[in-house]
Amino acid sequence: MRPIRDLLKVRRAIRAARNTKEKIMAQRLRLGKGLLRSKTFWVNLLTGAASVMGAVGGISVLPTPIAPYLVGGLAIVNIFLRLLTNKPISGVK
Repeated sequence: MRPIRDLLKVRRAIRAARNTKEKIMAQRLRLGKGLLRSKTFWVNLLTGAASVMGAVGGISVLPTPIAPYLVGGLAIVNIFLRLLTNKPISGVK
């Protein structure tokens, strides 16, 4: 009889741990910031808009001789912004 009781205790402990893990994950999602408050999102959105305007509309936003340098600079800016980020995106706010 005692081994069954011990197994039930272990089962309850596992279930409690699983519930705790799910609560922690849900709390992490709530603690994140909204997409519209993300600097990385806005930098990438503006870059994408400039790229689409150049490709589709023929509107050159970037001067042709320095465009490769600006693209490389954008990569560095994105890396820097990712290093500043410490919260996940939790939705659009």
